[in-house]
Amino acid sequence: MLWQVAWGVIGPSLVALGLAFGQEVDPVKYPGYMNYMSMVLDDPVNKPSPRYWLVWPGTMLLLAGSFAEVAANYKTIYASVIQLFEPLFARFRKNGVKYDESQLIEEPCPPEELVPMWMWGGGVILSIIFTCLIMGLQFKQNVGVTILAILFAFLFSFIGAESCGRTNIIPVTSIGNASQLVIGDTTHGHGTISNQQLLNITGGLLALGASEQSADMLGDLKTTHLLRASPRVQFYAQCCGAIVSVFMSVGMYVLFSEAYPCINDLSLADKCSFAIPDVGAYRAIAVAVTSTSLPVPKSSGILCICLAVWAFVQTFLKYRFVPEKYHNYVDQPRWDGYCVHPEHHDVSWSNGVRCDVRIFLEEELPSGVWDVLLPAGMIAGEGLGGIVGAVLQVAKVSGNYYGTAIGCPAESYCG
Repeated sequence: MLWQVAWGVIGPSLVALGLAFGQEVDPVKYPGYMNYMSMVLDDPVNKPSPRYWLVWPGTMLLLAGSFAEVAANYKTIYASVIQLFEPLFARFRKNGVKYDESQLIEEPCPPEELVPMWMWGGGVILSIIFTCLIMGLQFKQNVGVTILAILFAFLFSFIGAESCGRTNIIPVTSIGNASQLVIGDTTHGHGTISNQQLLNITGGLLALGASEQSADMLGDLKTTHLLRASPRVQFYAQCCGAIVSVFMSVGMYVLFSEAYPCINDLSLADKCSFAIPDVGAYRAIAVAVTSTSLPVPKSSGILCICLAVWAFVQTFLKYRFVPEKYHNYVDQPRWDGYCVHPEHHDVSWSNGVRCDVRIFLEEELPSGVWDVLLPAGMIAGEGLGGIVGAVLQVAKVSGNYYGTAIGCPAESYCG
């Protein structure tokens, strides 16, 4: 996994070569104890942390690799888009000629169980309208910039779908960072620097949200297809779930902000027992694109260029000279940059445990069961455990009050 390579090889090598630096936690009480995960940097170009240095290659891996795959499969994407809108185009043709249904992919569900175009199309139009209203009224964002962000959200949805289809992992953070880079120049001149950074982050979140939702929808529709369930009923159920999630997400944020106030204070992020690691990456990109000069370390920028060239060359060679049955042997080692971000190690860890367990218990359950049950249970359990921990923190009966710091670095509770 690239995550292990990044933090087991590249990170220590950067420090050893003097290309990345850490921050002393407490030079008086714990001399020599360094923190290499900080994103609070006074001089990000000359003295970056390993984590900041790796943000840029991670984002470039996502852009170059995914765009290369999308470009190599442009015929399939073009045919899918034409097939999607062909029924609509056929209605406006004067000669009344219909599209060739023999060219369509076989649909196992009857027409009455499918989601009609007016339903999902109307939802898309309404969501665009409300997005422009909220961005304009709440964040004072220009409508043109919002529409531009929505267009890039559509493009990045292909990247999220491509990555999800190949690895079953959605590179959420990298997509958000990449979209921040793309729309960075559009925020210049919009008020103060802090306001420009806010607009840059909100614009990036539009692309992030659209890409994540499209990739999640792929998995949902695949499950519906395998179970021969009704897509329209699933659509209704997801609408209900989306309404509930609006209030749930706000409630969870209020709960964790009350339990861990340090998540809203960047200066305390490194010492917070429940930090939000994605925030540091988003802030770093926002600061970079609103600066007069790009604050990217020279060595990191050189690696970005090399990775971009290699991703396109390898993809070209794979599709041009390698037979399709051997593509798995020359696939890029997941150029989505997902595992470069340390905040996603839980997914890699759960998948690793899944593989170990599967080796010993493969004959006990049908093939494929462990691929789903084990990592899903571990990730869901960790999430529910975090909620329980936040409730205990608010009630002042958590480990911070009655726990022990034995085995934790710098005698600071790390539970």
